[in-house]
Amino acid sequence: MGKETKIDIGRFIKGLNVTISAVEVPHTWDSYGVIVDHKGDDQWRIVYSGDTLPSDELAQEGHGATLLIHEATMESNLVHEAHAKGHCTTQQALDIGKR
Repeated sequence: MGKETKIDIGRFIKGLNVTISAVEVPHTWDSYGVIVDHKGDDQWRIVYSGDTLPSDELAQEGHGATLLIHEATMESNLVHEAHAKGHCTTQQALDIGKR
């Protein structure tokens, strides 16, 4: 492997012309969804959430996303099991994307 290079992450992000924000999402412990906004001629927004319960706040803050990545472990017919484990079904993740 080559020489390790350290970078100033704040300076790096500023150079990418993006802002990164976090939204608390409901799960079994402190968990956050992430929103990355790119400003410029080709504006875009990426929203990411792990496999958490559906989050109205994430849906609101991430509205208009170019791409939503939302993990979902449980099949759509396992709503009660998903809720008990603090997770989301495939259909619930799709519903967040439609908002």
